[in-house]
Amino acid sequence: MKNSISTSIAEKTFAILEKTKTNWSVNKLPLVTECGKTTESFGLFRSDNDKWIATFKDSYSVMQNATLLELLIEATEQVGLEITKGGTLKDGGRIYYQAALPDEYIGKSAVKRYVSALNSHDGSSAIAFGSTNTVVICNNTFNYVHREMDKVKHTINAHDRVKVLVDNLRQTIAKDLLMMENFKRMADLPMRDEVVEKLVSKLFNAKGTEKLSDLSTRSKNQIVQFSNDLQTEINLEGKTIWGLFNAVTRYTNHSAAPKGDERKMEYLTYGTGAKLSSLAYNELIEYVAKNTTQYHLVTA
Repeated sequence: MKNSISTSIAEKTFAILEKTKTNWSVNKLPLVTECGKTTESFGLFRSDNDKWIATFKDSYSVMQNATLLELLIEATEQVGLEITKGGTLKDGGRIYYQAALPDEYIGKSAVKRYVSALNSHDGSSAIAFGSTNTVVICNNTFNYVHREMDKVKHTINAHDRVKVLVDNLRQTIAKDLLMMENFKRMADLPMRDEVVEKLVSKLFNAKGTEKLSDLSTRSKNQIVQFSNDLQTEINLEGKTIWGLFNAVTRYTNHSAAPKGDERKMEYLTYGTGAKLSSLAYNELIEYVAKNTTQYHLVTA
């Protein structure tokens, strides 16, 4: 039985690696000078295209895509989930895998939900879990990385790694449910002009006392575009705090995001888009806290 389970996980791992185009490993090679002298540094290179990813000391330990995915498959199966999506960011510097959660209905829209596992080969972040939710009607995606989750250490055995991942997954799912409840509370709160003005000021570094004509051309264009996105979301979701938050994610997803799937994903997960969306979420969640009797403080 154990062999059949191992074979099943190996087969699933290979299939997902192929599907997500992450079926490559990281080679850790010693770096030498032009004249052939050895150094204390090691370069990390993709096995499929020899692309350089990062440079580290010899003590750095690589978590290979296949190893992480095998652990994730076993962990997600224990909580009734299945890895279905994934891909690379920063040309392989970061990789991610996602498992679908049940859809929610918030305001006037269905919301697709995923629990995401993220890892980096460039040292920019440790293995982490997060939530990714997409409003179906407008295809606005909000990525939320739980940076405080336990790290999966390379030094512990596979069984203990899976246990850590299972614990992290359960915590992430619980936090995602709380986030959905907060979204529903946003949908029940009316949008007030002073809330919009305060949020715009924080998003685009525009003081509330400034006239639009006094702002830089860049800030002026950003605010005008956001105003257009806000009107679109009011038409879709109504004049609510949920509509206001969706205006931010519409701006980051459609108006300001760079072209190309990988660049856009990086922008929305770690880049400026993620920072703007998280700023808006945290700002609006504070407003929810002050204007509802019950809420759950899940900040990004």
